[in-house]
Amino acid sequence: MSTKKQREKKLKESKEILKALGMPKAQYNDRSGWVFLALSDIQTESSWGNAKSPLLPTVDIMQFIREYYRQDYKPNSRETIRRQTLHQFEQARIVDRNRDDTSRPTNSKDNNYSLNESILAVLKEYPAGEWMRKVEEYKQNLTALKALYAKTLDKEKIPITLPDGKETSLSPGKHNQLHADIVHEFCSRFIGEGGRLLYIGDTASSRNEGGKLMILESGFLESIGLPPMSHDKLPDVVVFD
Repeated sequence: MSTKKQREKKLKESKEILKALGMPKAQYNDRSGWVFLALSDIQTESSWGNAKSPLLPTVDIMQFIREYYRQDYKPNSRETIRRQTLHQFEQARIVDRNRDDTSRPTNSKDNNYSLNESILAVLKEYPAGEWMRKVEEYKQNLTALKALYAKTLDKEKIPITLPDGKETSLSPGKHNQLHADIVHEFCSRFIGEGGRLLYIGDTASSRNEGGKLMILESGFLESIGLPPMSHDKLPDVVVFD
């Protein structure tokens, strides 16, 4: 079999596995198929039974695809791969992010992704073994897997008690720890009980938590003469006495 046909065969198999795992069409396209091959350390001559789960930053995933599958994703594709493939893989419990250090900040240059054990169990059986039974086990355990992963990540979050007594949390990192210190230390000393938190954001927060705009008192900000602002144009923390 020619090298080109081997590459096409591996891509087809990769997409077949992702589809069987229940990924939506946008996440079993060619891009996601190439990424899944990189995460599995599957080269054109590799057997799926020898799949591995190396810790791979996005740039290393792109280099693997370029080297072994001749798909040259440009540097500006990095965010597309992260946002439209890796993020969905993480949500579906196909990959773990920062398995080696769950306290690593979201914007760290050392962020990495790796397949988890439930997915490796599927690959070890593909294509001749009982891989579909392993897929069904993965699907049956998916809710529990998501809950366990969320609990692991929550342990690393930075808790914040807001001036009104409500509690929230920020993703780990020195930058967000500074936010917490401003709310807890600066506000209590220099603003007092009458302080009002007008904005706080976290690029790593989920939509359920408010996304980047965790707290945004846009009406009040406009009432004191500040025009409508997006997350990118706002300072990290705004307090008002």
